[in-house]
Amino acid sequence: CHASAVNYKNKTLLFPAWRHTGKTNLMLRFLEDGAELISDDGVLMFDDGRILSYSKRIHLLYYNFLRYPYLSEFLDHEMKSLFSLLDKNNKSTLVSNETFNVLNKLIRVRIQNKLLTNKRHSPKYIKCDIVYNLNKNLSFNNGHKITPISLDKLVVKSSETSIFELGHFLTAYNACSLMESNNSNILENSNKQFNRIFYKAFSKIRNIYEISFYDNIDVEETFNLVKDHLNEI
Repeated sequence: CHASAVNYKNKTLLFPAWRHTGKTNLMLRFLEDGAELISDDGVLMFDDGRILSYSKRIHLLYYNFLRYPYLSEFLDHEMKSLFSLLDKNNKSTLVSNETFNVLNKLIRVRIQNKLLTNKRHSPKYIKCDIVYNLNKNLSFNNGHKITPISLDKLVVKSSETSIFELGHFLTAYNACSLMESNNSNILENSNKQFNRIFYKAFSKIRNIYEISFYDNIDVEETFNLVKDHLNEI
């Protein structure tokens, strides 16, 4: 499941999202408030509703460093210089928007979980308590809002996102199976498998919601919205 996840005030929160939606920035904000990191960029999900964290490196991009300047210690000298240039561009336009967008995509780094949390990451099975699907909705222009999400809608969104994220792997399998005539029943029916597992898994989780926002997530607003919501449910 393509999602970030934290344990916050004895509850395991899962934030499924499409890529570049803001799940890493939101995860980092929860860590600032004492949450335990479970995963930054995905979890293994089982049909009993549990998730398995794994030690995938944290993927930091330009807007993560922009929101949390202290993370710049993980950039090498060349990336720090580029980040400084882009920071100056934000204050006084030095390059075109097109050039700016090309340059900021060059700023990225993957770091081990322990560098951020100062402790060894231990994969473990965890019962998921609450799901907050992050929903970028260009027709929604009224701040940020938490609403219940239907099981079917959550399953479709999570399945399609996961299939997209595994696109290279599934393409490689298809090429291999054509050349070697060695088929896997699971991978041949990957779409159905995703839907089946997600449907069973999410049906075991009592609290499933969606956080809707326009274009870009406001980390602070979303963080406070979730905090208040946790006190209500």
